[in-house]
Amino acid sequence: MTPSRIRTFRLSVAGLVLATLSATPLGASPVTDATEAYQRGDYATAFAGLKPLADQGYNSACVIVGRMYLDANGVAKDAALAAKYFKLASDRGTTSAANFLAELYASGEGVPIDPAEAIRLWRREAHGRGHRRGGCARDARRPDRASGAAQ
Repeated sequence: MTPSRIRTFRLSVAGLVLATLSATPLGASPVTDATEAYQRGDYATAFAGLKPLADQGYNSACVIVGRMYLDANGVAKDAALAAKYFKLASDRGTTSAANFLAELYASGEGVPIDPAEAIRLWRREAHGRGHRRGGCARDARRPDRASGAAQ
């Protein structure tokens, strides 16, 4: 290779590296930053970072914002808003959100009491975690119970 081709090659590689680095975030994601704030108990920062992300459809943000509304962490307690965010994430397959939403339907907190919906969500949550038939984890590990056989 001639010196000019080597220089061109090096510049091309350097340009590719710079383009890759500029397209890849080097720091933590906004969800991660806000989640860390939540874990530290800095609920104002967490809510300010997570609420817009939850409204954009980030499942993990929906779950945490729902928990913040349910537990009154940095916001006024509002079980109906908690249910809204849990439902957004649950409808997109987030099993923890399905579990929280099922608890609300079972208790009637923020939503009308609906035992059938609670059971449906708990089964979906169990199924999403890999348990056959949506049964409990213990039953899914025991072939005699998973198949519906008598004890």
